[in-house]
Amino acid sequence: MNIAYEPQILSGARTTRPSAPSWARRIRSWPLWLAVSLVIILLAVTVAVTTILSIPLPGAPITVTVDPLPADNMSIAQTFAPTKGLISDPFVLSSSRVDYMYSSGLPGVGKLHVPERSFVVMGKFHSLRDAMPHVPSWVEPDTGLWSPDVRKVGATYVMWYSGQDRDFILSTGAPAQCIGVATSPSPAGPFLSRSPTPAICQSAGHGDIDPRSFIAPNGQEWLYWKNDGNAVDPQPLTTHIYAQRLASNGQTLIGSAAVLLDNNLPWEGNLIEAPDMVHAGHRYLLFFSGNASTAEVNGIGLALCKGPGGPCTSPYHGPWLGSNVQGAGPGEETVYVQNGITWLLYTPEAIYHPFAFPRLAAARIAFTAAGMPYIADRQGMVPGVTAGADGQIGLR
Repeated sequence: MNIAYEPQILSGARTTRPSAPSWARRIRSWPLWLAVSLVIILLAVTVAVTTILSIPLPGAPITVTVDPLPADNMSIAQTFAPTKGLISDPFVLSSSRVDYMYSSGLPGVGKLHVPERSFVVMGKFHSLRDAMPHVPSWVEPDTGLWSPDVRKVGATYVMWYSGQDRDFILSTGAPAQCIGVATSPSPAGPFLSRSPTPAICQSAGHGDIDPRSFIAPNGQEWLYWKNDGNAVDPQPLTTHIYAQRLASNGQTLIGSAAVLLDNNLPWEGNLIEAPDMVHAGHRYLLFFSGNASTAEVNGIGLALCKGPGGPCTSPYHGPWLGSNVQGAGPGEETVYVQNGITWLLYTPEAIYHPFAFPRLAAARIAFTAAGMPYIADRQGMVPGVTAGADGQIGLR
């Protein structure tokens, strides 16, 4: 996702040198000590007034200050509960008139393989349909499809998704998750996948899940996902977030995959997942979730990348967005733009149903002059948000 913004630039070049006014010429005739004293007094008054009124000096950089107080519930995000069904792995496709939210089809939660809801205002859904009523032949029958991602490529809508591979059985006896691709002429579906095999399925990594597509500013298309190393317990593998180029049709992988991140920080626990690449200004930002989605320690991480194919590093020792007043353990995030406003959609862990949540949170995010994201309202930084000067948001 590319997010355009214009950082404030204060510049000016003076081509002529006007003569000094009479008051300035009089000041020059004062004793040096008097002129210096006057300057010091004026600066002191300016700083005092600025501090009292909390008005930044002209041209000062945008800063995010540390505040231990939690923000008001509705200031951080709007939360809502879908009237039909629970939610997991939400993804939003924005269009000019109607937006679409896709989520995972979950065992025991309805019979939809890929639940799809259309809306104009988030939370006020017009419909609930199955975007892929017929699963491909390689997928275990009568199971849901996970973490759908939909993007319009030319006149075709391309969906990447995860499914249980009926021929790949883990040591636990359960089918492994692998990644497939399907297409449709409409964002509402039906999406069809004619391939007899998954597009991505690493046997050495316990399978693969959470595909997410991205179009770079130069038009290159990319796919991101994670290996399902945490699927086998009690001896999980390291989980990696991968990136690989896509052909211009948005469906064909080209080149080889590169590892962008792995779960090497304590707060991430046994896994990182849900990668979502965002380009804002001059920065490539990789949002992701870390730790078990059932735990309060689950959170949304942020890594800075040199390009869409990495390398990426996280500037933080903890999550970028941790537990807050919407609920403990935010995760499964997706970033989308609606009417020029950037939103972060995620699932706060409240009353947990296996593999699904009863609520969603939609928080507005904005970017500092340095291109770092932060939770915001329509006027700017939300008062009381716990954040560091580097843009990390804790809300803990």
